[in-house]
Amino acid sequence: MGAVDFVQPSPAKMGGVTELCKVFHVAAARGVTVMPHTFYHGPGLLAAVHVTAALGTADSMIEWRYSDLEARAYGPALMPERGRIGVPRTPGLGIDPDPGVLRGFRGP
Repeated sequence: MGAVDFVQPSPAKMGGVTELCKVFHVAAARGVTVMPHTFYHGPGLLAAVHVTAALGTADSMIEWRYSDLEARAYGPALMPERGRIGVPRTPGLGIDPDPGVLRGFRGP
């Protein structure tokens, strides 16, 4: 980590919340900023939001991929508002996808 200014681990690709937490701890010990790679709109983004809120600093960021989706499985809950995403406060990842939205994309 000494060769970079920030790291972008992907919770969806590296083992989830537990592994992302490890990266935050190692990066903090080395003075490296963590900005999770969240080039998606589902559970990986939710994991990044939670871990960054818990272990990041007041100015921590996560990568946000703006795209005009046909539907959003989590509704407006994960849409940034004035550059910020609210942290869901219920158990688990904090929010469940809308089954009606998912049904609309189920195959035959």
